[in-house]
Amino acid sequence: MQNAVSMFNYLSVLPYNIEAKGVVLVESKPYYFAVAAITIDGFIARFPGHKADWTSKEDKTHLHKMEAKADLLLLARKTYEIAEKELSGKNCLVLTTKVGGIERKGKNLVYINPKKKDVQEFVEEKGYKKICVLGGRAAYTYALEKGLIDDLFITVEPIVFGKGIPMFDKEVELKRFRLKSVKKLNKQGTVLLHYGKNLFSKRFAKKGLRQNLFSKRFAKIA
Repeated sequence: MQNAVSMFNYLSVLPYNIEAKGVVLVESKPYYFAVAAITIDGFIARFPGHKADWTSKEDKTHLHKMEAKADLLLLARKTYEIAEKELSGKNCLVLTTKVGGIERKGKNLVYINPKKKDVQEFVEEKGYKKICVLGGRAAYTYALEKGLIDDLFITVEPIVFGKGIPMFDKEVELKRFRLKSVKKLNKQGTVLLHYGKNLFSKRFAKKGLRQNLFSKRFAKIA
């Protein structure tokens, strides 16, 4: 039974469509995961252009590991410009209204206007499979609004700004996530929270679906 539960936990955060007839898993879209560092009072920066020099070395180590897992980084323009040097050589898709549609700025750099072009369509056409949403607020909000975020990694630093820029800035339809893990990163109290998309949201609220996840197909691995 433990193996069945482990398999369920694994499947519950992957980008699959689930049908109520037994369990039918069909890969439907690339995997998006957002990575962010916030203060205790919920801010990602004090002001626009504020560099993340307030985050711990442990968070930076975590950030680099997550970047390495992705084949594409999704960022807002200001965030990219702040970290341009560090992001050199990495595949970056930058959200901006400064271009008319899609403009390639270099071998690994593309600017896209999300009001004129479909980001998801571009990602799928280019064959990207793992997309890391790095911020800032505009990128996080876009990904949340479009329902793209499969996993959310939030580092909470033991710092208070009192006032600043929140992670999101737009009201959206209620999105539910479930806590997958909590990890203390250092003695100062920096904590890494890992949330996965809750598949049992309104979209999957079909009668008997929860039972079907542990049908005969999964009984074989118990």
